[in-house]
Amino acid sequence: MPEDPLLGKSFSVKHHLMEAVFGPNGRLKATLPGFQYRPGQLQMAEAVGKALELKNYLVVEAGTGTGKTLAYLIPSLVSGFKVVISSGTKNLQEQILQKDLPLIRKGLGLRFRAAVMKGRANYLCLRRWNNFHRVSHHPFLIEGPHIQTITRWLRKTQTGDRAELSMLPENLPVWSFINSGVEQCLGGRCNHQADCFITRMRRRAASANMIIVNHHLFFADLAVRQKGYGEVIPAYEAVIFDEAHQLEDVATQYFGISVSTWRAEELLRDAHQAMILAGKMPRSMHGVIDRCRGLFERFFSSFPRFSPERDQNYRLTEENIPLPAARCLPDLGDALTLLASEMKNLMHATDETDRISQRAEQLRDELMFIMGASDRGFVYWREIRGKGIFLHAAPIDISREMARYLYEKVSRVIFASATLSAASKFSYFKQRMGLAPDTEELLIPTHFDFASQALLYVPQKAPDPTLPGFGRAVAEEVIEIINASRGRAFVLFTSHHNMIEAFEAVKGRLQYPLMLQGERPRSALLEEFREDVSSVLFATSSFWEGVDVRGEALSCVIIDKLPFASPSDPIVQARIEKIASEGGNPFLDYQVPQAIISLRQGVGRLIRDITDRGIIAILDARILHRGYGRLFLQSLPSIPLTQDLEEVRRFFSDHSPG
Repeated sequence: MPEDPLLGKSFSVKHHLMEAVFGPNGRLKATLPGFQYRPGQLQMAEAVGKALELKNYLVVEAGTGTGKTLAYLIPSLVSGFKVVISSGTKNLQEQILQKDLPLIRKGLGLRFRAAVMKGRANYLCLRRWNNFHRVSHHPFLIEGPHIQTITRWLRKTQTGDRAELSMLPENLPVWSFINSGVEQCLGGRCNHQADCFITRMRRRAASANMIIVNHHLFFADLAVRQKGYGEVIPAYEAVIFDEAHQLEDVATQYFGISVSTWRAEELLRDAHQAMILAGKMPRSMHGVIDRCRGLFERFFSSFPRFSPERDQNYRLTEENIPLPAARCLPDLGDALTLLASEMKNLMHATDETDRISQRAEQLRDELMFIMGASDRGFVYWREIRGKGIFLHAAPIDISREMARYLYEKVSRVIFASATLSAASKFSYFKQRMGLAPDTEELLIPTHFDFASQALLYVPQKAPDPTLPGFGRAVAEEVIEIINASRGRAFVLFTSHHNMIEAFEAVKGRLQYPLMLQGERPRSALLEEFREDVSSVLFATSSFWEGVDVRGEALSCVIIDKLPFASPSDPIVQARIEKIASEGGNPFLDYQVPQAIISLRQGVGRLIRDITDRGIIAILDARILHRGYGRLFLQSLPSIPLTQDLEEVRRFFSDHSPG
């Protein structure tokens, strides 16, 4: 009996192989109930297989309904290479592991090993768990029932993954004391190394054909390599980024540095606990820790807190760093140096006190870098989150880091998303990622028929969003559209302020159940929205993408205005300045393409199945009346456009269920 080509140990991924899997009479059609042949899916699978085989880079946009996940998973599994799949969310990680890979095993009979890796904070640390019980003054010991639940779970868990504790609150305070945070890790010097859940995770990944991570972990790994601290993800031969439109934001975060009041307090808390566990604390150490705490309070209090109505971020430059903070910095640096020295030279020094010494030195060095604000390749800013103050430094352009830490080391890299192009061109994405202009590209249109399934509505009298009265006009349009759609709507906003203003203006004037982002966890809001078909959800950026609501429950998506990033955002501002200084056009080269991709994500929430029908409403007249508006329209699927509200009402009347 001839060997199944999908199970062979050596082969070339060619057209006939992918045709045999994805074609109209292929293996998936024969073995998977409900499988639909999609030419775009076959085309993408062939391109992915070719890129893996020929050591190429590939940028591929696969519109909604293409089935892109299978189109990259199957050629990856049959390629013979060790592949990392990096997704935008942990939810997609779980979908791949729990749904897609079992489906491939069953439908194709493939034999492979796959492993999921998550960020360290998702896993319990056995050493910190034991230390937690050795220190009697923790305030979280009053959380007895939660501690008991964790204790019972720990007896049976094989992974130590926090996701298994679904019965506990999502933001459980005690978890920060017992997770496997990178700053607290002792690595090979830990007594629990053999049983460590992080070590177990790495072993599973090391022996797997496919490693499934998310973008945050992938770039955390690159950052660890950048700083010379080893690696998180085992060696691999290829990487495929799904939801690749998110990469620049995530990479910017991890190639930068951040110092906060929380991080400072955690260092001092851990130093105090380590002294208790090491034995008697020298009296001098009390003074060192207290001095550090006092200087941190002086330092961070020098950065003003704005009122809630004002922007909570502002850019730091050599000229505008608060003078009291600058004056305090040398003393704070000396205090951290002393803390590091005292921890290292303790009579009863331990691996843990040595690690705290290293953390103190690193925190000192990063503070000095941020406060120096002198590297022109970085942008510096202060951010307020709740009661915390964060000081950041991030690269303005990530292309240098991408080349040095990824492209020079991995010869097969594939970028995939439903939204990577602007006006059918990939130049913006390639430039932001530092890819060569001639990098292989593939654009696959959506599988859905937007011309018959959807209608695009732009109000005839929509005011310019930059003019007074825009918020009131949005509220009036929302009321008219939702009455026509009989609820069943997402109302998506470009800012929290706009969302609250519109919600307050309409909540007493609509008969449908209204939900507001932030009132409850995201998952709970989505669950209720799906169950209550007439409900309306008001939301901002986190609901513009990664949300899949099929059927009648979501029949209308209303977008308040074109989603241009705020030019006052420090990173956006610095990138605009850089492009201008190099002779480019920041608006057309950066701001417009970025907004187009964001808009396409929001529009993509509506049609998720061939049976879906609905209205896209964009309440921003600029899309019709400004020159750049045509670029937005060219980037959307072919949807009939109307400015007549009566046509919207007729659409819903014609497509009324039952």
